[in-house]
Amino acid sequence: MAGLDNGDTNLSLPIAQIESALHEYAYSPAQGITKLRQTLISVKNISKSLLSSPLYNQRLLDLLSAADGLLAQDAPYEKEYHLAFLSATDAIVQVIIGRQIDEERGTQLEVLLSAERSCWQVVLSFVEQSFDGPSYTNFEARLGESTNSTISIDAYLETLSRMGSVSFKLDSVKNSVLTGCFSLVSVQSLIWLQDKFPELRWKALPKSHKKSEKELYELSFLPLFQNVSMSRDLRYRLLDRFNDLFKEKFYKRFSDYFSSDVPLLSSADRLVPLAEHLVPIDVDEGHHYLSIRHGGSVYIASFNGAEFFYLSCLGRDCLAYILYEVETSCGVFVFDREDCVGKFLVNEGDIRRAGERWFFSIDNNHEAEVLLEMPLLSKDDAFCLFPSSIDKVLVVQQGGHYFAIPYFFIRTVEAVSCQMPSPRLWSKNVWLNSLNELLIEPWLLNTERLPEISNWQESKIEDLPTKNGYYSGSVCGRMFWIEASLVSALLPYQTPRTIMRRVEEGYESAALLVHDGCCYDRVVNEMPLDYRLSFSTDDSVFTVILEWMGASIALPLSSCNWSAALPETEYIQDFIALDNMQNGQGEKSTFSYTDCSEILINKKNFVFFVAGVWPSLLLA
Repeated sequence: MAGLDNGDTNLSLPIAQIESALHEYAYSPAQGITKLRQTLISVKNISKSLLSSPLYNQRLLDLLSAADGLLAQDAPYEKEYHLAFLSATDAIVQVIIGRQIDEERGTQLEVLLSAERSCWQVVLSFVEQSFDGPSYTNFEARLGESTNSTISIDAYLETLSRMGSVSFKLDSVKNSVLTGCFSLVSVQSLIWLQDKFPELRWKALPKSHKKSEKELYELSFLPLFQNVSMSRDLRYRLLDRFNDLFKEKFYKRFSDYFSSDVPLLSSADRLVPLAEHLVPIDVDEGHHYLSIRHGGSVYIASFNGAEFFYLSCLGRDCLAYILYEVETSCGVFVFDREDCVGKFLVNEGDIRRAGERWFFSIDNNHEAEVLLEMPLLSKDDAFCLFPSSIDKVLVVQQGGHYFAIPYFFIRTVEAVSCQMPSPRLWSKNVWLNSLNELLIEPWLLNTERLPEISNWQESKIEDLPTKNGYYSGSVCGRMFWIEASLVSALLPYQTPRTIMRRVEEGYESAALLVHDGCCYDRVVNEMPLDYRLSFSTDDSVFTVILEWMGASIALPLSSCNWSAALPETEYIQDFIALDNMQNGQGEKSTFSYTDCSEILINKKNFVFFVAGVWPSLLLA
């Protein structure tokens, strides 16, 4: 390609950017095509006043459409596409340069834009193709002792992350030499990966089945939803396409779970996750049936007027929804717009008292309980409203009941629900917006226990990567040794979000931590191991998330090391919770802070450890 600057239009920079983008396409395909698309838009804007040729404008749009198509496929590298883009972009630039030299010369050069040329045939054929979605393959790349490479594991992870979803499983450490295996899910070909990373021993695994495909969609949606650095138009086009494909493959109408028409079925046309295994639902006369999203998962619920039950869990709901963000006297909370009946102005006489409760009349057949205070507090200066001061309410439906929430201000926000270890009484859902800000949807039903679940999904086997050895670190001044296979994530220290929740004695604080679209509400800030000694003031540097058998916990570490085996010493390993032993700061467990022994957490005692820190919390 050649550049020209004759004082009218300076093409030197965009030409250089096109060459750079196409060069990068060969090494980092997604980044290269993204840069190419942005540069083509710049060229289009620069040449707008210079060229009014319909053919030129059409070919530029064809190139942009091909770039969009590649990005929608997660930008697989193909030599044929690369050569076609090189020739096609060169033709575009030659026409512009020819037009700057002489109008007639520019017209003559439009022959380079002919659809009969092989480069444009490739571009046009790609634009006309129909794709269901990216075609991913699972790869393994082994890093052995004999691998002659000075590249660090972190550098590999950073580079491979541009190709897809990557992780590394450490097998052993010998003489400071690491051996292990990278796992990569990518649209790139085995030949391309072998060519770019010849020092790794690559292997393509069998094509993933539908369950793996669903997991891949779930893992991909939140990063795309929160990728605000992408151009707005492209991001929303990809999200819309992603949303349509996901619903088509893994969602169905709520009414389709019932073999016959159910007269008392709420939101029959609402799309809910497609469950792999579902026990047939026996319809009881007089029962209402509804779908409820709780803790990021969707349940089929039965409501008989007094209480309701979860009949089955349909699976995780990971799509984005429109919420109402509501400012109340107790703080700011969110509610799914689909669960909101409406916003109402309150006049004198619209609210009636029944015992200690107040009710707002929605219509002649329905009343909503007025919540003068919320079950959660998200601000320090919360206060309880007087019924006479209420002038507007938002009516929300939860579990077959209606609630009227007095509010000061409402706005809409788009968010994705977090997955929680199990449903919680204090929270209906925890949401994340596009800026990764945490939003709380409170559980409004005044119950002392969660709905019973008569039929649960088939139990899934823990699919955690095998990890050898033990992590050791200081947790609030006490040395912990943790079996590595329990560690699902080791992160730079994450500051938890603190909220207040209502209990029988008043309110207590709770800490929340969100990672990778999952919300953890068992987060250690100050270790409640013994009230007789003050806590360590060491600054936390890491956060480690442990998961096993449906239980999870997040711990702060002021130091962290890995060892192949445990040193010979005494360890505290037994954690049996004592009921009703509280010290005002938190609950006391049987393992003592004054004991000089270090603490060992492994698969045998992990569930008891979580229960030991939180005796009053039932494990899922």
